[in-house]
Order: sequence, then structure tokens, then C-alpha cells
Amino acid sequence: MAGTTYWRAPEVEEIAELLIPEHHQDLTDMRIHYLFRAPAARRSGKVKYWELLNEKQRVALVDHELCHFEVIEDDEVDGGRRLATRGHDLEEFTAVVERHGLWRPEVEAFAGAAIGAQLELSLTDVRDGSDAG
Repeated sequence: MAGTTYWRAPEVEEIAELLIPEHHQDLTDMRIHYLFRAPAARRSGKVKYWELLNEKQRVALVDHELCHFEVIEDDEVDGGRRLATRGHDLEEFTAVVERHGLWRPEVEAFAGAAIGAQLELSLTDVRDGSDAG
């Protein structure tokens, strides 16, 4: 069985360079390598390919991955800061929410953020005269 191959992902880096100053300022001075891999990573049996995503989805995916970085103050490393991985704010099943509603504070916060984002999207579409559907 062949091993995993990695190669530079300049288009991912370009998106990250736009997102970091706006949404991830703590990562500004951190060195991050942006790579693709083959075979593609699987999570819960699902494979997501970069090529299948539209531009908005690519930006959201890069933003999502940048959110996994947490900057830790560490006097034992050069520069006094290092990167660690952070888990998701929410892990939940759609079926549980369908059956039990917003039963945890994290689920309620996530639902509120989703509703707010959808409202903002709708208002932007109306102002721009575009169709969200």
C-alpha cells in the first residue's frame, strides 16, 4: 500500500492570508504550512475534495481549519508562542436536535449563530438584489 503524499496548496494559503488579519489575528505571526494530501483524509467515512467546493465553500473550509489553531504562550519555544489544536465548539447529531431541541447551551448558541448568519445573508441578498436560492 502506498504512503501518503503531501504537496503545497497555494490557493489555500491565499485564502488564509485574507482570513487571518480579519478573523484570526492571533495567527498573524505564526508559521503555517498549507498542504494538500493524497489519499484524501476520511472522517466518519466521508471524503471531501477541494475540487468539488465552490469559492464560498472553500473560504468557509479554510476558515474552519484555521479555527482549529489555538495559540499557546510557551516560554520554552522560540518566540514564546506555539500552535495547538482546538476541538469544535459543537459536536451533535441532527437527529438528537430534531428529537430534543436545543437541549445544551452549546447547541443553543450554535443555532443562534446559524440563524443570525442566515438572517445576515438574507438581508445582504435583498440589498444586493441577488437571489440566495
